[in-house]
Amino acid sequence: MSKRVLKLAIIISWVSLIIALIIKLVGGSWYNAAFSSEFMLRLDAFLERHYWAQVIVFSVASYIGFNLYYLAICQKRNFGKFLHIALLPYFVLVSIIKVIMFNIGATNWGLLIDAVSLVVIPIILLGKPKKKHLRVIMALVAYVVFVVISLGAKSVSLGSVIVESTLTEVVLSFDLYIMLLLFYLYVLYNTKEKVNNEQSICTVVQRDKRCEGAPSHA
Repeated sequence: MSKRVLKLAIIISWVSLIIALIIKLVGGSWYNAAFSSEFMLRLDAFLERHYWAQVIVFSVASYIGFNLYYLAICQKRNFGKFLHIALLPYFVLVSIIKVIMFNIGATNWGLLIDAVSLVVIPIILLGKPKKKHLRVIMALVAYVVFVVISLGAKSVSLGSVIVESTLTEVVLSFDLYIMLLLFYLYVLYNTKEKVNNEQSICTVVQRDKRCEGAPSHA
């Protein structure tokens, strides 16, 4: 992925985030009308009646969001197929536990599971690079800031309007996913910039060595 493509992706993501936050801040009545439509009510009722559907929705949402988070921490463009296959059952298991906890009202256990996903899994994925704990801490702080922004925007105009459900939770977290995407894109861009600078320095050093080793014609 070239730097130009990354810049374009970052610009598009910023525009999408601003639009999403504006709608979230001032669109209380719009959200209320949208979630009160016949289609959304039926979809919401379907999800609330079928736990397996909730597990699928949460698994997909977690897989997308946490993959962006993990890729940013590991400073990678993508993971290999094996790692993707290994992570998928974990997110399904986490979603099953979360759905059970959500439906019995034990939401505090969901926070403990999130702590494992946000801290323990990244440490395992990083292996033994230098300053890996610093990377995880910085990413965790960024994630907390993203969540605070998302929940803060929601509470301004939607706190007393929207009834909490699987559907509303996923839809109203859209801005959070955009922020995670921006986090990933910025890390990718800075990593590519660093690699390009190192390559430029190596090129200059190699050229200087060749010049020093060249025979003099004086």
